[in-house]
Amino acid sequence: MNINITITGDTNHPDVQNLLSYLAKVIPGTISVQEEKTEASAAPVTPVKPIAQRRADKKVPEEKTENPVIHNGTPVVEETKEAPEEKTEAPKHSAEQVRAAAVKKSASGKREEVKALIESFGTPNLAGLKPEQFDEFMEKLDAI
Repeated sequence: MNINITITGDTNHPDVQNLLSYLAKVIPGTISVQEEKTEASAAPVTPVKPIAQRRADKKVPEEKTENPVIHNGTPVVEETKEAPEEKTEAPKHSAEQVRAAAVKKSASGKREEVKALIESFGTPNLAGLKPEQFDEFMEKLDAI
């Protein structure tokens, strides 16, 4: 199957180059560009490479590696240490248990102490406590 497409204009324009690259992918075979000059003679046929090949032809700058530190004539390679994983245990107490215990302690006449304890955790109320603070809160609440 032969397909002829005539493009009048600047074939070096990026949009035209993109179109030709797309056509090179979609239509099997070689796509060639023949530029016409205002004179009667035509320019030689120039094949257009598919865009993937043109990208591969471009040189990608290599990553610069730092020169190693040399100690007693031997290169020293620094090892990167990964941070140890923190083991976060689930709190022993739920938000409901914390709330129930605080209400019970407040009802027993320790309202001001419970309020001060809550505020010592940087929050004006129980809703501001973080789950990781529940166990510590409960320990201090039991001590009141």
